[in-house]
Amino acid sequence: MEMVRRSLKFDGLISVDAVGRSGGLELLWKHNEHVPLKSLSHSHIDVEVEGFNDALADTGLIDMDLVGHQFTWERGRGTTTWTEIRLDRTLTTVAWLNMFPTGKLYNLEGSFSDHSPILLIPEASKKFTVQRKFRFENAWLTEPMCAQLVLESWQMRANTTARKSSNQISRLKNAEGTWVDWDDGLVDHIMQHYQHLFAATHVNWSEVTEDEVKSALFQMDPNKAPGPDGMKPAFYRKYWAIVGHDVVELVIMFMQEGMLPEGLNDTNVVLIPKKKCPATVGDFRPISLCNVLVKIITKVMENRM
Repeated sequence: MEMVRRSLKFDGLISVDAVGRSGGLELLWKHNEHVPLKSLSHSHIDVEVEGFNDALADTGLIDMDLVGHQFTWERGRGTTTWTEIRLDRTLTTVAWLNMFPTGKLYNLEGSFSDHSPILLIPEASKKFTVQRKFRFENAWLTEPMCAQLVLESWQMRANTTARKSSNQISRLKNAEGTWVDWDDGLVDHIMQHYQHLFAATHVNWSEVTEDEVKSALFQMDPNKAPGPDGMKPAFYRKYWAIVGHDVVELVIMFMQEGMLPEGLNDTNVVLIPKKKCPATVGDFRPISLCNVLVKIITKVMENRM
């Protein structure tokens, strides 16, 4: 192969000898570049190609993430030399991603070939989607610097804008038995359904004490699922000495004026199916994930009733 390399005027060569009359691999390159060898066998040569990411950056191309199994080529399954590599890719541009923001690249496994076909779908199925939200992790409570960070940032925090909860419902039947989807009044149908189930309660309340608010908080499970602001009861319990005064003032303000800061009463509503194939809104059980501060208020009210 060295003679072949010279005759073809290549600068570098990595080869795997043939076994009898079968096999044999050669990798040749030019420009005197050093090509680090990662691994090789009778069926593959794996090298690290330097400059690939630079080439993508220079041309403005983006290597799309793959949904599903992350390798697209395999050889020797079930043997000690089983190898999997991602050889197949799809490169796109920022302009294309802006035009098709929900586009997905899928790995279609199950091919009879040693390559898995990949499928690019420009637009995913129409669903309500949300961005990943902040969630406070109780493990942070063990960090020595956590208390200091809370103390420094408590007064600078911003209200989190609530967003709708994501779900996989595509259509449901209305009261007349007609299927409606998200483009045909499904949102109004769901709201009307639950408006008939819930009614406001009016109660007169006397002044709330700090002990009463603190007691309500500490009756909660510290690991309860968070609401739209991502905070859990454990945070308020751990740093009550820092945040407690503001929490009590908020509860008192609500009891006296019936007002809450904008967005605080927003809730993530998750619809849990009661049966295997739900067809109507009544086939779901709603679970409301409220912000902890709202839960404290309702807990104070519950304790007085």
